[in-house]
Amino acid sequence: MNEPAASITIALRIPGKWSHPRELIQRLPAGCRLTAEALVLPDATQVEFGAMDADTQFAQIFRSSCRQPPTKDEQATIDGYTVNAFLCGPGGSMPAARTMMQAGAALVRAGGAGVFIDNRHDKIRIAVP
Repeated sequence: MNEPAASITIALRIPGKWSHPRELIQRLPAGCRLTAEALVLPDATQVEFGAMDADTQFAQIFRSSCRQPPTKDEQATIDGYTVNAFLCGPGGSMPAARTMMQAGAALVRAGGAGVFIDNRHDKIRIAVP
């Protein structure tokens, strides 16, 4: 008997310098909105959202994972980030991956330093302050 395939989850972290959730909301691209649990894309697709305060380790982890060195502006955002935003959603197909990349891009356009693919999403419970 075949066992069902494990579900695939895509988890992203986007560090940013948002002083308050309100600032992130105001800077989102047109058509996007944020609820306590989700980033809602212009086509009404919802991607699980959460945030937590910066820690002392993630900036270095983020920097070391970049394929190309960050620009000075990106470096300044990474070094001074105040919030780790999290996005989590289903994977396993090109449309699902495209949706997650659109969600990540929305947060980058709203001031995020870049997108980090997180392999520890199961260890992090996300919550909006």
